[in-house]
Amino acid sequence: MYYLAIGNPQKLATPLAERYQQVPAGLLPVVRDLSPHQPHPSREELPAAGRPYQRLNDWRWAVPEVFTFLEGAGEPCLLLSNAPLDDDGVPWGHLAEHWPQASALQQLGWLSQIAKLWDPCVEQKVASSLLLPANIGVQGWQMRLFYLKADADAPTLRQLAACWRTLSPLSAPLASLVGAVEAGQVSRAADLVEALESMALLTATGRVTQMSAATDVGRRRKNNEDCFAHDPAGRYAVVCDGMGGHEGGEVASRMATESLERDLGALAGQGLTPREIRSRLAEALGKANARLWETNQQQRRNGTGRMGTTVVACYQDGALLHVAHVGDSRIYLVNRKHCQQITVDHDLTQKEISRARTTSAAAALIPTGGTLTQALGLMPEGTLQPMVQSFILPEECLVLLCSDGLCDGDLVERSWKSALRPLLDRDLAPAAPALIDLALRELGHDNITFVLLRYMPGAARAADSPPTIPQRPRPQTQQIPAAVVDAAAARAATASSIPAARPTPPTGRNPWLPIAAVAGIIAVAAGAYLLLPQPAVRREAPTSTTENSAVRPVPVPETSTPPPTLPAASVPAKTQAAAVAAPRPTGGPAPKPAKPGLTTPPPPPATNPETRVPEQMQGQTRLPPDAKKSGIVEQADGQPETKASARKKRRARKLQEENNSGGLVLPKASVGAQPEATTVADKIAPQPPILERSLIAPPVQPTRSEPVLLPPNTSSTP
Repeated sequence: MYYLAIGNPQKLATPLAERYQQVPAGLLPVVRDLSPHQPHPSREELPAAGRPYQRLNDWRWAVPEVFTFLEGAGEPCLLLSNAPLDDDGVPWGHLAEHWPQASALQQLGWLSQIAKLWDPCVEQKVASSLLLPANIGVQGWQMRLFYLKADADAPTLRQLAACWRTLSPLSAPLASLVGAVEAGQVSRAADLVEALESMALLTATGRVTQMSAATDVGRRRKNNEDCFAHDPAGRYAVVCDGMGGHEGGEVASRMATESLERDLGALAGQGLTPREIRSRLAEALGKANARLWETNQQQRRNGTGRMGTTVVACYQDGALLHVAHVGDSRIYLVNRKHCQQITVDHDLTQKEISRARTTSAAAALIPTGGTLTQALGLMPEGTLQPMVQSFILPEECLVLLCSDGLCDGDLVERSWKSALRPLLDRDLAPAAPALIDLALRELGHDNITFVLLRYMPGAARAADSPPTIPQRPRPQTQQIPAAVVDAAAARAATASSIPAARPTPPTGRNPWLPIAAVAGIIAVAAGAYLLLPQPAVRREAPTSTTENSAVRPVPVPETSTPPPTLPAASVPAKTQAAAVAAPRPTGGPAPKPAKPGLTTPPPPPATNPETRVPEQMQGQTRLPPDAKKSGIVEQADGQPETKASARKKRRARKLQEENNSGGLVLPKASVGAQPEATTVADKIAPQPPILERSLIAPPVQPTRSEPVLLPPNTSSTP
């Protein structure tokens, strides 16, 4: 077993120097443990230099951990496990060394992992460790830090971009993104991660080519409380390990698996961004937890009788693998050179390590270290904290999801070379019984369940488009290639020169049809009412001339002497109206005929200077106010005519007037000024005021006591 040392291992005391020996590994002090199966020395208090390593325990795939520390002359010597070392103790190559030979997808994967570490390293004041390319070891899809360096000053994201600028060569999209970070357009690490992941989706594709899954009750258990599910196309996979008395574990694992299977299956085809997929995964776990918690409450389960389950789930989207977990079930990534656990167990052992209270070797000796700190169904709603992450996969690899019946005792780490690595070149179908037999032979204390996926990267795409820079509050979707953008711009320029088409009226029922129908019916009824002959009612002045006295029409007795008529020449030729004769005293002199060309003077102008009279109403006059209605109307030639013939002529004139003028023509006196009274009763009754803002008065409605007199058509011959 090899460790990376902090301090001088050559100054260790004799017993420790004999067990832990430094090996030649260039400039890095690498120590080999000659007795790895022997108990390691442990100390109660962790030195201050080792605390940042333990507090970054959730990112164990990229940050070493303090396995133990040894007392020597001077400062203690810290031994780091999970360091970027091969199985034979050879350090990985650093970032600047492997950058020129790496593929574009590898480069994006390394930088995205560095960006994910930025915020937690800033919180622990060790972000300067990410600004040194020689301090970052890389191998395949993964990067790891050699050491953590304390910050002298608070580093900024622009300094990280300046560090990336030294990597050569940089592709055009990546150089554009680095420039955006240096210019301050990208100010958050989460936005930087989103941009890198979007570029990875545009750079290459990937898919799961084969899968295998199996479950076994084990050698000690009577019931199998594990459950698993996966998509036939390999898009998602779920493994749950249930717990709880009275068959509660079986029910919990099955309920959680079914819930997650529905939610993960609904993610496909929605065009979600990587950040949105991670959010959906967390929501799916929260939903399953709430369902199990409610079931426990309804069944009044408590204590060890509460049913719950651990869960690991993955979702593959192109070159991105999204993983989520709660509990101590695990996910491993296996390539041809390395096997890496990418989840961290939610138990007391890892919790003590994350609190930086002890070393990893001492935490492994805690009697109750395997007690879970999180599980679905055991956490009240809103308190679940699942770990959801994403990784860019640039190479062929295996994705293993398993319960603790297969991974306890570091079985996967000890046997991956013989049991898993050969499966990269073989059929996965025979792998299921082989892995079950291995677990039964080595462990067998618990149920055994796993889902094994083989991932194959797709063909690389042309990386000639700038990256998509997510904008707050909502990140943008995937970047559109430059060729598509140029084509769209050309179409937009062409479309701008074309006149806009008239909008097409919406189909369906027209809401104005009922209104038009009602208006038409009203117009027809009004026209019919106006055309029908109205009986003439005679009215005389009331006995009282008081202004407020009531006006009552009184019939006028018929006389034997025909009344005189109003000469037709007294009305202008343009607006001649049918003159109604007024009664005259018996035996009086006949009126003199009107002189030719004599016209009635126009009415006085409107009293309101702000009220204008429309031009089409100029010249229209009414009969003199003292004209009385009579049963006989004089013709133009002076010959009397009957009432029937007068009605016919009036009706004809009205029809012709409507045809020429397009409707009812209002008399001039109805606009602007007060109309003159036509009877004595009209002179006595008060007249309504004329509103100043009314340019056209409403039509005068006919009454039974006073019919409306319409001017005749000037173009017709009387």
